[in-house]
This record gives sequence, structure tokens and C-alpha cells, in this order.
Amino acid sequence: MPTTLDTLPPEVLYEILKQFPVHANEQLHFTHHPLLTLPLVSRTLHAATESFCFHQLQKLRAQFPHHKVSQRTPYRKVYVKHAHTHCSFCNRSTSCTAIIFPYIRCCRGCDRKVWPEKISLSAAKRTYGLPEQMLLARCAWGAYMCQGVWARMLLTPEVKQLAGEVHGDLENWLEGRRRKGAERRRKRYSTCAVSFHKSCALTWHRLSNMAIRSGEAVKMVEDGVITTFSPDGTSSVTGTHKP
Repeated sequence: MPTTLDTLPPEVLYEILKQFPVHANEQLHFTHHPLLTLPLVSRTLHAATESFCFHQLQKLRAQFPHHKVSQRTPYRKVYVKHAHTHCSFCNRSTSCTAIIFPYIRCCRGCDRKVWPEKISLSAAKRTYGLPEQMLLARCAWGAYMCQGVWARMLLTPEVKQLAGEVHGDLENWLEGRRRKGAERRRKRYSTCAVSFHKSCALTWHRLSNMAIRSGEAVKMVEDGVITTFSPDGTSSVTGTHKP
């Protein structure tokens, strides 16, 4: 005789029922949940499901004493509806889900407490030098709406572990990257300083030529200092200017 769900011991049925996702699933309404449809198959499964859900509600009541269990509504409906409308960690009423694990109903406070280290996809690519395809394939990630834009978040420990596998010693790699960045910034700033001095020299040359051609003195105010360019091609500081 083939083995069916009806012939399994209650302990085995309970282990099977534990595998059903009881938390939030936005694409599956809770009225179509397996814990609600399975009891329609047979009386044995109906009794096993009711007993399992009653046990889960008793655990909730022990953990959260203010939680009340209705005696009129079937236990499976109470349990499934509660799982879809309350946080899995603090038992508060919420419609939010965990960012990384959207199948878990979780309020924003518990999400930050249970998974405190999260990093955006763009920051992970920029900080650890990993391609987007590798990050999304190897790390757990989730998306949430942030200022009208969908942002993808990853767990920081998983990103660091992947970066260590790719780059070797992660601390040495990050230190080398910081040194290279500092060197690039130093070269960029030195180039900007040279360009600034060349621009100042060109301005002085133009003002001196203007004074020679016009036959009149030309004054320039820079950083509160008044410089006068004479028609004979000389220049001198003639005073200060307070704005």
C-alpha cells in the first residue's frame, strides 16, 4: 500500500507543516495558504493542521501574554492571518517585510535590529570592487522603495566574505586601494594648483598690457590687496581693500 499523507504519523505531519512558509508572500493571498487548503483534503489532515496551528498559537501566547486566541474561528485561520499581519519578532501589527528576506513579515525596527549590517548594491560595487552580476548571484539581496526609487540592499558580512574570496586579504586590498586613491587625489590637486597659478600669471600679463596700451593705471583687487599696473609696465601694491 503506497504511503500517503493520511497514513503518516502526526509527528511526521507536523514536521511537514513546519516547512510551509507562514510569513508574508505578497503574490499569494493568505486565503490560498497551504495551511488553509490542506485541511480540505481529508479529516485526518484537517485534525493534524488544526492541532499544529493550535500549538503554534499557544507558543505565541506564551511569548506574548497579551495575545488572545479566538475560540470561534478555526485555529488555522487565526494563525495564518496573524502571521500575515504581525511582526515575526515583536508581534506588533505591521504590513512591512524584511528588506533582505521579503517572505518574512517584519517591522522596520526589528529589521534594523536583526539585520543591522546592510549595504546598497552601488556602495558594494564601489567599495569592494565587485561586479553586479557576482554580487546578486552570490549574496542574499532584497529591494525596497526609497524616495520613489527601488534600491537593492545586501548583507554586509556576505559582501565582505565574497570580497575576501576574490581579492585575498581584504584589509590589505582596501589599504592598497586607499593609497592609490590618495595618490590620485594628490596628483589631481597639484594639477589644479598649477593651472590656477598659470591663470593668475595670464591675468597679470593681460592687465599690464591693458595699462600700457591705454596709458592709464589699472587696478586689481585680489584677497583684499590692491595692485596697480602702471603704463610703464611695472606693478606695485598700493593699498588694501576691505569688503
